Amino acid sequence: VTYQRNLAQAGYAIFPYIGNESFYDITTETLQKFINKLCKKYKKNTVETYFAIFDKAYRNAITQGKIVKDARAGLIMPKEKKRHEIAYLDKDGRAKLQSLLNGGELIGARNNDLYIPILLAYYGGMRAGEICALRWNDVNYNNNTIRITKAAKQIKDEDGNNIVIVEDTKTYSKRIIPMMRQLSRALEIQEEKENPNARDFICSWRNPRHLGSAFQKWTKRNELYSVLDKPLTMHGLRHT
Repeated sequence: VTYQRNLAQAGYAIFPYIGNESFYDITTETLQKFINKLCKKYKKNTVETYFAIFDKAYRNAITQGKIVKDARAGLIMPKEKKRHEIAYLDKDGRAKLQSLLNGGELIGARNNDLYIPILLAYYGGMRAGEICALRWNDVNYNNNTIRITKAAKQIKDEDGNNIVIVEDTKTYSKRIIPMMRQLSRALEIQEEKENPNARDFICSWRNPRHLGSAFQKWTKRNELYSVLDKPLTMHGLRHT
């Protein structure tokens, strides 16, 4: 599983950048440019994860004596950025969200595809990427649980175009979460209305960034602010 995951990650995070370079003759300058490009797209931990895939093979080649000069010497890796404070809804904010869930503008969201994602994040603590990758066969009404195994993610293809892929979750883990009554009932109503196949996606959103953007526009319009006094984000809803 790790090997297959590494191959998939290399396919969009390594090969498009240094795939045409001679592995045994690669230079420090080339590796530094590769790391710098990754830093523009990904966070520190993600850059280190992708570089580690290359590094694993590179260290093995050095051990076997196939590389004379170590190109990794002098590389500057990304620095840890200051962590942001966690945004979430306080008691008043939760009361306002609840009123929107029960009435007001969010009633219209039942028809504009925001309603179910909001419930999944609020009552299930799911990330936007996990919501976009969730299928009906991940829901178990008998055990009253949801199985989370995949997450959607926006990346750049070789031509620089945005594409969405479905891969392992952020922490590469699979987990089972309990369904609160409000979430279970909403999913049952949605399923009865749509009569989907078991492998169909629950939500119409395929791109988590688009989902997050639409949700934040909605919170701004409804003045639903987090404890940081900013419009609540989809991830802030998960923290709530």
